[in-house]
Amino acid sequence: MVGLSRENDMTLVWWFAFLAVTIFLLYFPIAHVVLKALRQAYSARSSKYDRVVCLTFDDGPDPASTPAILEILRAQGVLATFFVLGKNAEMHPDVIAAMAEGGHEIGEHGYCHLHPWKSMPWSYLNDLVEGHKTLSRLLGSNEWKRYRPTFGKANALTFVFAWLFRKSLTFWNIDAHDYQEESEQSLVGNVLSQIHEAPGAAIVLLHDGRTRRWQGSASVTAAAVEQICDGLLKEGYQFRTVSELTAT
Repeated sequence: MVGLSRENDMTLVWWFAFLAVTIFLLYFPIAHVVLKALRQAYSARSSKYDRVVCLTFDDGPDPASTPAILEILRAQGVLATFFVLGKNAEMHPDVIAAMAEGGHEIGEHGYCHLHPWKSMPWSYLNDLVEGHKTLSRLLGSNEWKRYRPTFGKANALTFVFAWLFRKSLTFWNIDAHDYQEESEQSLVGNVLSQIHEAPGAAIVLLHDGRTRRWQGSASVTAAAVEQICDGLLKEGYQFRTVSELTAT
């Protein structure tokens, strides 16, 4: 009987170990592989969408830069996609209202910009849900169906959230790294060169929000957006929101 009990105990230990390893693989490595495949799909710039640009902005709204960017886009007749943080949206509802009134697409980016690999599972999922609830409350409804993963990374709960709330994970194929730029001329040259180097739709990642660790000024991004729009419009490029692009 003692030998049988020990055998049962070892069986339970092996089952728990197997379960723990399976959960870990699903939560991080497998989720990362799936996300990487999705990002590669976004990187493909089909010639079907030649001379089409989607400007996307993360981490706002920021009263120091977002209104200026909105005014530039209005003057140029350009629509963009903003992936906003619930925390910032809650602090600046008037800017969110201006985005919606301007016809821009508003996507979700969580509430506090948590890292999916460095946060406790419950805290991370709660952050995604709170971001969704905040936008729904501010806008009266939440008709937009896009979520951009923070830091461009994911765990299994990222996909659970996307499935539960019917969100399309949205990435980019041009990263401007504008948060590192201190010169608008350098930023403009960087973005335009990447757009020109390949045919097809360019989905450009910019930031209208900033965190303390980022050195680049938000005013640099705003000034660069004006030059980017002006230059590309003169070259015959069209601007669309991400959903407008995927609907065609």
